[in-house]
Amino acid sequence: MFTHLPPLIHKLWDRGVDIGVGVITSVIIAGIGVAFWWAKVELDLRKAKRQKIQDHELDEEFERERRQQEARERHDRLLRERDDHAKAIAKADHPAKLKAAWQLYRDWLRANGLDSRNALILQEAAYHEQYFDKPAQITTTAKTLSQLAQSTHIPEPED
Repeated sequence: MFTHLPPLIHKLWDRGVDIGVGVITSVIIAGIGVAFWWAKVELDLRKAKRQKIQDHELDEEFERERRQQEARERHDRLLRERDDHAKAIAKADHPAKLKAAWQLYRDWLRANGLDSRNALILQEAAYHEQYFDKPAQITTTAKTLSQLAQSTHIPEPED
């Protein structure tokens, strides 16, 4: 190519071209390597993001199942307690026992937040409370109040 140059310069020129080609090749290879590295980093980040989303969804599902289980257990517990109160009221054979059993039931309603949902029961029971002091009416009053307690509305657990 440059035949008119002296041999020493010609050798340096050829060597420079070789070095230049080597540098350019190295830069191209490095660029390809960086591109592949960048693509791998992107894929790893996407995979980590998908894994994090999946873990979060699983955590939410476990939490939802736990809350549903707690709601079912609470519902079952309230049903058992309601039945126990109704039985205690029905067994009351003395005015003091009936008053105490009914007061326990009312306190139970309040403690579990059921009093507002069962206001009609409490209103109807208020009429029967006048018979608490009449021993002759205790059996029928206890039976009526027991039926009212048994009809307590307990909300179903949400699914």
